[in-house]
Amino acid sequence: MLDMPGGARAQCHDGSSCRRLAGGRSRGRSGCSGRARLMDTAACGHLPGREKKLLQQCLRRILPACAQTLKNAGAGSDSDTTPAVRGYMNTLSSSQIPFMLVVNHIAAGMTIPTLALEIDISNKESGEEPLLNLKGYFAGNPMTDDRFDTAGKIQFFHGMGVIPNELYEIAKENCRGNYSDPPSASCAESMQAIDILTKDINLSHILAPSCETIWSPRIQQAAARDGASLLTADDSSGDDIQFLFKCRSDSHQLSYIWANDEAVRESLAVRKETKGEWKRCDFDIPYTKDITSTVEHHLSLRKEGYPALIYSGDHDSKFSFVGTQAWIRSFNLSITDDWRPWYVDGQVAGFTRSFSSNLTYATVKGAGHTAPEYKSKDCLAMFARWISGEPL
Repeated sequence: MLDMPGGARAQCHDGSSCRRLAGGRSRGRSGCSGRARLMDTAACGHLPGREKKLLQQCLRRILPACAQTLKNAGAGSDSDTTPAVRGYMNTLSSSQIPFMLVVNHIAAGMTIPTLALEIDISNKESGEEPLLNLKGYFAGNPMTDDRFDTAGKIQFFHGMGVIPNELYEIAKENCRGNYSDPPSASCAESMQAIDILTKDINLSHILAPSCETIWSPRIQQAAARDGASLLTADDSSGDDIQFLFKCRSDSHQLSYIWANDEAVRESLAVRKETKGEWKRCDFDIPYTKDITSTVEHHLSLRKEGYPALIYSGDHDSKFSFVGTQAWIRSFNLSITDDWRPWYVDGQVAGFTRSFSSNLTYATVKGAGHTAPEYKSKDCLAMFARWISGEPL
């Protein structure tokens, strides 16, 4: 999908030029700055040469616009974001960013379809230049609509043998499909019974251990009591090091250490006067939640024919493949390529189905929430094939 130049050189985010190498290296400090080198490394993880080069080109070209978009999106509504994106595009020549590709995971399942549709409407109605040449979007394990997401979670629990048939059937009868907003006391009781059975399960990946994260009250309170910070390497020593790597989610703590390291911040050109401590999840950002479902946003984008890839880690119960397939099914799209496996290195990496209006759906086998955290190689291959317009 990316209209990339055929030469052997690409523009870095700072305007310099760097050579794309198959091994994932750049010219060093005299060439691209740290951000481009990091993207080289991220793009080259065990992919075949063709897919590796494609992803390197894509990430290097799209990263600056993506960063600015996310920065502005976090500060306001999606209607605030479109002018910010357009303003940033004004600083670029058409050869630098040929289009805007919108990507997302998890909770951004609310903001990104809204932003994509806002861009489409703005292009048609405002007449403002430059037009944002939107070419598509993809969404992984996306929060979409509580009705579909919660119903999908209950069906997922039943299908995976987490809740018994009797409880599932009673919940179906009592809730009549409305699990997210129980219509009766009997439905609420059924949902409470399900919550009790699943409270000690890792909802992000039901086969993985359930662990406390750095956000858990126990760890937060312990850190506060000891006068310690959760963001320094000194917080994890001895037995704590084993705990740090016991669960995948525990590795999130390392991102705090890395992202707040002065050398890293300098390499990423983080402006000290505008950005303080980096947080993986900043719960203090003020915003108004006025969108509870993006099903209609997705449907409007389907009517416009924008290419979309929707995928699910098949062991994620939070926003399960069951719920995601249900809201896709509600569009009544015709199937153009029926359910089949897709492969990486000759092994089944998941299953996929393609629909009319340029919609592709895929599962990522063995992955949780989010899929790239568990199956990064497979997800990179999936993305590279999709963005080049090839079947998975």
